[in-house]
Amino acid sequence: MPFQSGLDLILYFKTIIRQSELDSDSHYIKCKSLQVCIFCLHLLFNSWYTFLHLKFSIIIPVYNRPQEIEELLESLTKQDFSDSFEVLVVEDGSTEKSENIVETYKNQLDLKYFFKENSGAGDSRNFGMQQATGNYFIILDSDVIVPKQYVTEVAKALKENYTDAFGGPDAAHESFTSLQKAINYSMTAVLTTG
Repeated sequence: MPFQSGLDLILYFKTIIRQSELDSDSHYIKCKSLQVCIFCLHLLFNSWYTFLHLKFSIIIPVYNRPQEIEELLESLTKQDFSDSFEVLVVEDGSTEKSENIVETYKNQLDLKYFFKENSGAGDSRNFGMQQATGNYFIILDSDVIVPKQYVTEVAKALKENYTDAFGGPDAAHESFTSLQKAINYSMTAVLTTG
């Protein structure tokens, strides 16, 4: 059976374990040995990922926010990241569509636009991941403005210490008023969001 990645191999071994556990208790010891083997493979491939060329897919669900998406796309055009990355804008059933604004950035970004029936931000993120061609997903809200070194810093952090997922609080933009900064803090700080 050909494997396209180390993760395919791990998933194959996990399938064997599940099947062995279902078949008979006599395979129990063999399965536990295989689980240890899979754990070692996982560690090996996790290390391997640090050397993997990451292809980022930036996924942005948007609902009735064409002005916000414009600011975000503009900030993405200014990234100092040397490799390419794709941007997927998933319009979640908006009545105020962003398609025309997205179209203006297609010559500056590897940009894809999708319109789907309204089903919420989570489902739109999942839809974006299904359409993405990258091997690492960055999910941004439509009201974000990223600093020019954002993608470079993400890549650097992942090369130093690869992780399947990460996140953290937003930082208020320097142009925010005191009220906007207070709202931003109340919505994104660890103390208020857990």
